[in-house]
Amino acid sequence: MNKTLKKICQHLNIQTITCHVLRHTHGSVFLYYNLNIKYVSRQLGHKDIVTTLQIYSHVLDELEQTENRKADAVMEELF
Repeated sequence: MNKTLKKICQHLNIQTITCHVLRHTHGSVFLYYNLNIKYVSRQLGHKDIVTTLQIYSHVLDELEQTENRKADAVMEELF
């Protein structure tokens, strides 16, 4: 599978990626679109959500920063 993917990337003249990278992208996109962490964990076949939380902590940190900005905006509007 990775060999075929490599050939496709070369044909398109883009950076070579692997199936593992596609899997990680899949999980990251789901999280960015606010899909439930438990759902994402099951889709990726992780043993439990702790695994998902550890692997995707960088995505979750970024999403938390976005939520912090939203909360700040709400508080500013109230006061």
